[in-house]
Amino acid sequence: MARSGGAEASGYAEMQTHEVAYAQMETRLRNMISELLQPTVQRTSVIVSDVDGLKNVVAQHTRGLQEVQLGQFKAAEQVSTITTFREEMGRWDTQRRKHEASIDEKVEAVQQRMEAFRYNLEQKESALHHLHRSVDRLALELNHTQEEQESQRNHFETRMDDQSRRVNQFKSEVDVCTAGLQLRHTALSDELWGEMTGLAKVVGELKKTNVAFQGLEDAVSELQQGKAEAAQLDKLRAEVQRMVHEANAAVASMKQTVGSVVNEVREHFRTASQTIAAHNATFVGEVRSEYQAELANAARLRDEVKDFVAHTEDGIAGLDARVAEAAARADALAAEARGEVEELNRRRKRDKTSSDNEFKALKRRLEGVFGDSGMVLRGIEHIYGVLQQVLQSDLIGCSVDLQDSIDRRRIALWGGVSSDDGSLHRSRQLEPQRPRPECQGKSGTAPARMGGGGGPLRGGPGGGAPPPAPRAPPVRGEPNVRVEPRCLSCSGQAPLVLSAFKMACLQYAPSPVEHDGHQHERDDLLRRRQRLLQGAHSALLEGPLAARAEGAAVGGAAPLAEAAVQEVAAEDRLSGEGTLLAEYAAAEARLQLPSSRASSAVRLPNLAAAPPVMPMPRAVTAR
Repeated sequence: MARSGGAEASGYAEMQTHEVAYAQMETRLRNMISELLQPTVQRTSVIVSDVDGLKNVVAQHTRGLQEVQLGQFKAAEQVSTITTFREEMGRWDTQRRKHEASIDEKVEAVQQRMEAFRYNLEQKESALHHLHRSVDRLALELNHTQEEQESQRNHFETRMDDQSRRVNQFKSEVDVCTAGLQLRHTALSDELWGEMTGLAKVVGELKKTNVAFQGLEDAVSELQQGKAEAAQLDKLRAEVQRMVHEANAAVASMKQTVGSVVNEVREHFRTASQTIAAHNATFVGEVRSEYQAELANAARLRDEVKDFVAHTEDGIAGLDARVAEAAARADALAAEARGEVEELNRRRKRDKTSSDNEFKALKRRLEGVFGDSGMVLRGIEHIYGVLQQVLQSDLIGCSVDLQDSIDRRRIALWGGVSSDDGSLHRSRQLEPQRPRPECQGKSGTAPARMGGGGGPLRGGPGGGAPPPAPRAPPVRGEPNVRVEPRCLSCSGQAPLVLSAFKMACLQYAPSPVEHDGHQHERDDLLRRRQRLLQGAHSALLEGPLAARAEGAAVGGAAPLAEAAVQEVAAEDRLSGEGTLLAEYAAAEARLQLPSSRASSAVRLPNLAAAPPVMPMPRAVTAR
């Protein structure tokens, strides 16, 4: 063992000496290469400095050429400027002539427009006065709307403050409850985590104890099984000697390999140094030849630049002379143009003065028109009142036409007699037909209605109910066409009349008409429509001055409205629906009284609050 340790120490020392030798050899090679390359580097730096100097010279020559080109460009710009001056002077002359012609045309157009304005002013006087009155009424409406909006805003702000206080209180209570629940949850989590950590530590300690006991048992079993003997020790010594011998052989082969590698590296360095020297020599020769060629090109370029500078100086001198001549001519043209512009300014001022005078006269005319617009506004107010009555009449007519259309759809011009089993038979004794369920439920028998025999008569979807009393409207869903009882006596044969009645023997009872959310009779609405149309016709014949005089009386409108209300209420009492129509008339009078007691101005219609216009029903002919 001691002998093998000494061999390893000696091998390690030899390896260190070899590494030191290799490092020294590498240092010497680097020094040699740097000494070989130093002259080349110096020559290259000198060449680079010469090249930089040539570049500076070329840059100076380039700047000189650019200055020359700039002078040429400036000369060309002067020439183009002079040409532009000439063209602009010609264009100014043409523009001046066109401007004179356009001014003449504009003067004629202004005169025509003044005539058109005078004609239009007479047409727009009424519109201007109407606009003034409309603006006043709109201002009053706007003030009222703003007051209502302010009150609603205060109410809404109060309610919003109450709601916000309630929401904040509820939110604070919820936050308190949430914080309490979070604290309880955190306490429970900490308690559970502490119990789990204690159990985990106990389980880990038990596992470590089990592993330690298992390792001790394995070590004891190995000691019991692995007792060493003398034969085994001899065998181990032989293996160690064999391994030492193999290591010595490997070290010797490594020494031989390293020596060959060092020789190869030395040869490679020698070849590389020779190659670099040859390359540097060829590079220096190429650089020298290129530098000489560049010097020759620079000398040739210098001669060309001198010739160009001389030629450019001659051209600039000629251009200066031409520019001076052009400047003199431009001054003369500018003086002429200045005189023409001054003349145009004088003409423009004269035209402006005349147009100002005409505009002042037109303004005075407009002021007179504004002062005479009251008559037009009164006429428009009168037309508005007439149109309001006509519109109410049209709405009533639409409601009546709609009721007529509904009755036409519900009328069935067919009659028959019913047998004992409830079926319907025609006069020709054909196949029996069952009446509709609604007809069976609402129909009455002919004997109950006429006091004689026979089956029930069905003249429409509602069945054959008894005839209504005078002035009593039919109930919705009952028939609108019934057989006139007097027709039964004219023929003397009731079955014949019931089997096939004539159109002349039918009595039409219109259903109630729905208008403004209430039920009315058709005759009452027609009379009311006639009354409205007569009032509108009389107001249209009287003219705006009479309506103005009636509206000026403060207490005159209220009695008239109250009289109209009493008249409508009396008619409604006669018709059987006095309560509904009286309430409607009273509400309408209350709406009309404030406007009549106010100033003479007419209240503008509120299109947003107006009831929707009902479509006119299509006329249908029943056959």
